[in-house]
Amino acid sequence: MRRSEAAAFYRHYLAAGNAHAFDRLSDFVAEDVRVNDEVQGLPAYVAGLREVVRAFPDYHWQLRGLLIDGDSIAAHFTDTGTHLGSSWAWRRPAGRSRRGSWRSTTSKAPDRRGVGDGGQPEPPRAAP
Repeated sequence: MRRSEAAAFYRHYLAAGNAHAFDRLSDFVAEDVRVNDEVQGLPAYVAGLREVVRAFPDYHWQLRGLLIDGDSIAAHFTDTGTHLGSSWAWRRPAGRSRRGSWRSTTSKAPDRRGVGDGGQPEPPRAAP
């Protein structure tokens, strides 16, 4: 895949996410998607995203940077949303905004790691 094709691929993936069109993610995300070094699988990955947008109906990912090296893509983006919907992470809706920064590496989105509300990265996990 050429650099421009890889960039377009990731931007289409992000557009599907921002449209909350999670039924289209199989075009972009591997069936054995890994989240924080653990296989989650596409159905669980999509279910997790659906849970987030139930809690944050205006959830949006803003791409801040994209690096492409061969078949690998590394993305840096900021996510925002207002907690208006269902409970999330054991918290009731309070109308508060959420902002996080994430890094995603992919060659059809097989791995994702993130930094959440507190701005503290998750600790690295040992490889299986």
